[in-house]
Amino acid sequence: MASSTSIETAPKSTDTLLPKLDFSAGSLDLVVEFGGGLDALIKQELLKNVNGAKQAQIKFPKQIDQHPATIQDLIFHLRDFYVKDKPELFCVGDKVRPGILVIINEMDWEIVEDNADEYAYKLQDKDHIAFISTLHGG
Repeated sequence: MASSTSIETAPKSTDTLLPKLDFSAGSLDLVVEFGGGLDALIKQELLKNVNGAKQAQIKFPKQIDQHPATIQDLIFHLRDFYVKDKPELFCVGDKVRPGILVIINEMDWEIVEDNADEYAYKLQDKDHIAFISTLHGG
């Protein structure tokens, strides 16, 4: 007898790069952008160049472990499956590294309405999330 849980995978070209995710509660279509040099940390085959911006189109589960998906869940996913080397340049522990701006739908995540804890932000379908490094070598 077939299970009622639906498991989907990423497109064929990235099957070996990304984990299988549980979409039984539905999915969110997200655009995640990497700027200020952060794109160099990301597996290039997962990025598209859109008008000069390095972006990933991500289909993400609406729920993770029985709770609505948050930006913290997305950050863990990006750290674990999109960063090719040196995840400590993207995250320190379970937080985004200091010096990386996080922009949600063109607003700094620290001022997104009703968002006392920026890591608790509940992802919405069609969110555009940008991670921009303000740290540069010289």
